[in-house]
Amino acid sequence: MSLTPTARREGLVIHELEDETLVYDRERDKAHCLNRTAALVWKYCDGSFTVDEIAKRVRTELQQEVEPKVVWLALTQLRRKHLLEESLTRASLGSNTFNRPHISRRELAVRFGKAVLVALPLITTIAEPSTAAAGVSTC
Repeated sequence: MSLTPTARREGLVIHELEDETLVYDRERDKAHCLNRTAALVWKYCDGSFTVDEIAKRVRTELQQEVEPKVVWLALTQLRRKHLLEESLTRASLGSNTFNRPHISRRELAVRFGKAVLVALPLITTIAEPSTAAAGVSTC
């Protein structure tokens, strides 16, 4: 059985830019900024591509080496941000069922050097502040 991840699309507002994708999660009131690598991985999470196939497609678009471990790192981040379908997050990424390699951004940077830093997936999140935290009066 091959893992074919599926991106969550419902409840999201998606705005694609040249080098990043902005995703606003209306259910959680959080905005996510996916760098180009994370956005490309997410783009190919349509339920029809395996991790290896996603790596090949991202490699082609970035025109530089992209290992499947980079895709796994992106999938882990996407899962944590609730940007993948629930069935995938619980059944696949949360266990070692598919022998998912555990690797951090730091380990990838050390292993592959500075060139890989450009290709590492990164997702930055901004949470909408509560009314009290924003200093807004509700009266």
